[in-house]
Amino acid sequence: MNEDPLRTASANRILEREPDWYRCNYMLAVAHSILAQRREKDPTIAIPPRLENPEDRARQCVVRVATVLESDLSSFARKRGKKEELRGARDFLLALEPTVLILLAGVIRRWTWGTRTASPDGSRPGHEGPAEASRLRRFVASMTRRSEPPRSGTEPERERLLEALSRNGLPTDTAGSQLTHTEIIEYVYRLQLDYRARYNLACYYAGIGDGDTELDAQRSSYERAFSELSAALRNAPADLVRWSQHDPSLDGFRADPESGIKLRKLARTLAAESSKA
Repeated sequence: MNEDPLRTASANRILEREPDWYRCNYMLAVAHSILAQRREKDPTIAIPPRLENPEDRARQCVVRVATVLESDLSSFARKRGKKEELRGARDFLLALEPTVLILLAGVIRRWTWGTRTASPDGSRPGHEGPAEASRLRRFVASMTRRSEPPRSGTEPERERLLEALSRNGLPTDTAGSQLTHTEIIEYVYRLQLDYRARYNLACYYAGIGDGDTELDAQRSSYERAFSELSAALRNAPADLVRWSQHDPSLDGFRADPESGIKLRKLARTLAAESSKA
């Protein structure tokens, strides 16, 4: 029997809704996403047959955990004040929610059909098409101008998100009745964001920059990415600081001369501060 034990455990109905079930499915989505990004850059990478189509697997994993998470949070909201023992589970999910949703938005942005096209020379697969790139430039500009996003009124948006996920688990940019990845990000800014969420936001904005062929627009996305990355890494453990130097989601960001220098300088500063502590 050649079943993947981790995948088997993540699908176990007995374990569903346990904290480790959420962590397991989230990390599976991250792993598949990393593999898909590596495969995009080097299609010759050999991977086992059970891991083929990693972008689809990443989407399935993160949609699944997001759907269950939002369903549980919606249920907890209706039971508010009735069961004290639910408070710990609710607090755990509230802390995890933005991190999961930002990954969901990033997966949708990167691998949603019809919004991305190959570069003219084929060297950079997965560019946003012209219309989508223009929309994303406006979005990044609006988020850059937003000084302090609102942090209230999440329940209606959560219900809409849950409805979109429940329809098929595939919110797209092609129908006005469905949530787009930018709407998910706007919703996320209403939540309390820890360093994990801000790190994922940095990867999200870096991905937008990677897909833009206009230098000024790319610079704006990378600056937004660095703002989130700086906030994340200043509060993150040392292993995440080290990972930021290798994370494939930040490959384009690190390759950019200005952004790469800023990230390396930040990493050195944080390492020096850590050694003095």
